[in-house]
Amino acid sequence: MELIIHWTLHGVLILLAVLLISFTRDGLTGLWVRRVYEMVYPLYRRKGGYMLLVDLDSLKAINNRGGHPAGDVALRAVAQFIRHFGGWLSFRFGGPTNLLFFLPSADKARAKEVAEQICSACRAVNLFVSIGFGQWEQDTDDALGRAKVAGRNCVRGQE
Repeated sequence: MELIIHWTLHGVLILLAVLLISFTRDGLTGLWVRRVYEMVYPLYRRKGGYMLLVDLDSLKAINNRGGHPAGDVALRAVAQFIRHFGGWLSFRFGGPTNLLFFLPSADKARAKEVAEQICSACRAVNLFVSIGFGQWEQDTDDALGRAKVAGRNCVRGQE
């Protein structure tokens, strides 16, 4: 009887762990979900630094050419580049193509450098991203808008 209770408790703990992961991580990209961003943002603001908002350009065209699995592969690749270039605090953020990450304690030059590295890495595998960076959420979103107006596949920073 003790063994059954132990295994039942073990199963419940595994289930709780799986549920916790599913509520905090995006199933497609493995990035944190927006709900976690909302918890972390106040801590980021106190520490300072920059945030980058990355948008995968032409996801619809990718999906039309190769189906939704091709779009999923593209989003996973962009998420992997973000993590590779220092985006350990990275989130699936807005719409289906928006990924955001923090660079705590970074200055503007470092934020631009990382954004350019991600853009270049994506181009190397024939993916194109627009990236906006800034210290505040609204500045970052505005910078992303300017990148898209500039023709996409580019980086724009906080003015």
